[in-house]
Amino acid sequence: MRANNRTAITSALSPPHRFVNVSSCPERTLAADVNRHERARSRVSRPPLLSVMLAIALGIGAVVVLWAIYKVIVYALPCLLGLGAGGMAFSTGAGWIGAIIAGSAAAVASFVFVRYLLTRLRSKALRWSVGLLLILPTAALAYSIGLGALAANVPTEIWRQALAIAFAAAMSAIAFVRLTNLDTTEE
Repeated sequence: MRANNRTAITSALSPPHRFVNVSSCPERTLAADVNRHERARSRVSRPPLLSVMLAIALGIGAVVVLWAIYKVIVYALPCLLGLGAGGMAFSTGAGWIGAIIAGSAAAVASFVFVRYLLTRLRSKALRWSVGLLLILPTAALAYSIGLGALAANVPTEIWRQALAIAFAAAMSAIAFVRLTNLDTTEE
């Protein structure tokens, strides 16, 4: 009885053995297994084409959005005047097309008027005052965009405010240089 227990314990502890007759397995079955594993490995290591296309599209979309934000920030005063005129035209019953036309006309007219002032004013002090009038909405808009973009990523309020103020100052400086740096020729 002891011998039977000993063989039962020994057989329970030893790993199961499978004896396969290699001569009965065809080589193409082994080759098919190897090919199947190689195909599975190549599928895992190579990203699908749709994912690559989506990543490229998202990258292009992000660049376009950043470019649009930059343009709106630099030309904030004409954009805000155009939005205000378009909203007023829509609320008085002009419809969508009339609001778009009125807003575009107001934005273009304000931009042309400010450019005309900057080119015709000879005094540096007056040019700087018109330039500062242009960058006040730019500073407010850049501060709001910076604060909104940093709200989820920066944990402390002090750093959020500091970075938003720095972003507003940088965008205001860029807008001021772009709008006041005109080639005026002395006649």
